[in-house]
Amino acid sequence: MLEEKILKLKNEIVEYSNLIIEMFNNSIKYIFSRNKEGLEKIIKDQEQKANDLEVDLEEKCVYIIAQYQPKAFDLRFILCVLKMNNDFERIADHIVNISQSGVYLIENDFGLISEYKMDIEHIWNVANNMLTESITSFIEENPSTAKNLCGLDQSVDLLKSQIYRKIIDQIKRYPENIERYLHLERIINNIERVADLTTNICEDIIFLYEAKIIKHHRDEKL
Repeated sequence: MLEEKILKLKNEIVEYSNLIIEMFNNSIKYIFSRNKEGLEKIIKDQEQKANDLEVDLEEKCVYIIAQYQPKAFDLRFILCVLKMNNDFERIADHIVNISQSGVYLIENDFGLISEYKMDIEHIWNVANNMLTESITSFIEENPSTAKNLCGLDQSVDLLKSQIYRKIIDQIKRYPENIERYLHLERIINNIERVADLTTNICEDIIFLYEAKIIKHHRDEKL
């Protein structure tokens, strides 16, 4: 019976991850295509769906722990799902921030999006690859992939710093446009936060399949 509950839990967290990946993909696609309606759907509808899934999954995890008192791998699995569940909800919040700033720039200065299109695409591609591959790592029970993905977080940080330097230089030259540049900065910052949370997910996957903690440069077996 517990085995069936665990399998169902795995299917549901993967379903949740698919929603988050869809939201992340669409947020950037809709910004570049000037699709305000699509962005507003993310903000109003899909975020609520993500919140509902998060609450439902958390309740199921708590119920399974209380009813079955799982141990060893089963317990680690449920704890991993709980943490991934929380991280997905937080990622959804960051995607909403991206979408809100996208709406602002579409309405006020789409030229700025066009000017920074390559920069946005570059940092988003790395973060999106991290997110999608982390779920593949979870499904395929492959912690090696998760370990490799953790190293990409530094690449995202570097790209963010490079884009920030360009934005700061433009703000100095055109201070009257500061609000628009701050919305651009908000998009970049929230993409970077998605990568940070994905790194957390990868660390949890490693903990799940290897019983090894690597957070804060720790490397120890439990």
